[in-house]
This record gives sequence, C-alpha cells and structure tokens, in this order.
Amino acid sequence: MRPQKLTLKNFMPFRSTDGQALAVDFSNLDLFAITGPMASGKSSLIDAIVWCLYGRTARYGADSKGVISAGESICEVALDFTIGPRYFRAVRRTGKTTESGLSEQEGEEWIQDVSGSERLTGRIEELLGLDFDSFTKTVILPQGRYAEFLSSEPSKRRELLEKI
Repeated sequence: MRPQKLTLKNFMPFRSTDGQALAVDFSNLDLFAITGPMASGKSSLIDAIVWCLYGRTARYGADSKGVISAGESICEVALDFTIGPRYFRAVRRTGKTTESGLSEQEGEEWIQDVSGSERLTGRIEELLGLDFDSFTKTVILPQGRYAEFLSSEPSKRRELLEKI
C-alpha cells in the first residue's frame, strides 16, 4: 500500500473552522519525513491514516469521540492509496453521521466497493493482508512501541514480517 492523499476534517488538532478540509498530497513523494515542533500534529497524521483504515488508533483505541476536534461534532478522514496499479479511497466519518466506505477508481469513475465501518475494516484487512495489530506493529510503530516489537519472540516478529 502506498498513500497518495490524506484529507482531514475535524480530526484531532486538524480543526476545520471554515468547513474546508486539510489535504496532504503524498503522490509525488518517494520518501518523506514528517517533521515539526512538539505537539504540532505529526503523530495525528499517522493516527488519521490508521483510523481511516481500521477505525481505531493506538492512542484512543476504538473510541471515535477521542478523534473529533475539540468543539466539533463530526470528523472525516479520507485516504487515497494505491496497491500496485489499483487506486482506492477509504473514507471514515464519525459524529452525527458514521458513514464509512471504500471505493476503487476505474478509469475516471469511482466504484463503491464496500460501505459501513466494519465492512471497510474487513476489506482493508483483506487488501493489505494485515489486521490492526499487525499493521501497527510492523508498518506504523506507535511512539514507545518500537522496543516492544524488538523484544517480542523471534517467531512472532518473523510471522508479522512475513505477512508484509
């Protein structure tokens, strides 16, 4: 999976007071680093990707209320990503409405793959071959969890890495 574009609206510190979403375009980047001062939202960008894909984060678990910006009632994250030549868009919303879904682009058209939070998560697990725990232990290592991965049993580390 290769991220192409991340769009956030009222997700954690990325509050959309003017109704406009924040977009991060990864499409022209081969290698990148997320840098900035402490508490500027670097980890929240990673959390947004994980939450959009799996409906939970390492910090908040499945508590969707924890991801909504303070003072707002809804949040939405969309992640455009590719797997080989295939182009997908995962969208997860929570708050007043809890719509979620996955679409695949065919030509100029977006074709709905699945809708619903649980179905989105299940489809992501199928496409990536990783559940939330495997994804966060191998692809996205939350702060302070790197040592946990390194100190786990070699067979468990090997099993996780083989899934990738």
